Amino acid sequence: MRLFVFPIGFHEDFAIRTLNKFSASKEDKIIAITLSPAVNATKNAFNSLTLNAQRIGISDINLIEIDSTDFSKVVMTIIKKFNELNIKPEQIIIDTSGGLRIFDLALFFSGFLLSLKGFKSTLIIQPESANYETTSLDLRELLNILRLDVSSIEIINQIDVNEGSTIEELSGKLNVADKTIRNKISELKKLNLIMQKGRGQGIYLTDLGLLVKELSKVQSIGEIDE
Repeated sequence: MRLFVFPIGFHEDFAIRTLNKFSASKEDKIIAITLSPAVNATKNAFNSLTLNAQRIGISDINLIEIDSTDFSKVVMTIIKKFNELNIKPEQIIIDTSGGLRIFDLALFFSGFLLSLKGFKSTLIIQPESANYETTSLDLRELLNILRLDVSSIEIINQIDVNEGSTIEELSGKLNVADKTIRNKISELKKLNLIMQKGRGQGIYLTDLGLLVKELSKVQSIGEIDE
């Protein structure tokens, strides 16, 4: 069972696209959030979403009206509703492509908090133009990236300096056993930070890996000389 979460305004088409993209089924549940009191256009959008969801067998569909745009209160309300459902979904799919921006941000933060509790929270952002691809981010991966240890960062920096290095070459440059490097490379691949390509299976940083590399260069406030 998966939980789909949408901020809903005057349009529901983005939510329907996500249900289709993830092949939603009757076991899944839906939460839509909006500002209270919901206006007629929002009610119409929710009713349309409900009809489309019912066609694929989903019956558990909830509309949450939140009478505040205070960030902390919105997040608290979302988490409270999740607790009231008393469920443990295999995945929480949060599409922040509609509704108020404060709700989009609150849903992102709520998903991140639920990731801290071990839930697989996936953030979806659909483009406003057909020229761009839909963005999908596993918030648990983001959490794991923030928890990378020093040795993983050293490997990432070494790959940046020596693009296309093999495991054996990294082992030699870092003076670390092949087995240890191999295990670290496997972990970094799962986080989508590196990729291997070519006949020699050379190792390269992904765009996300390049971001981590740049972030590792940022000095913490306590490290900056006054």
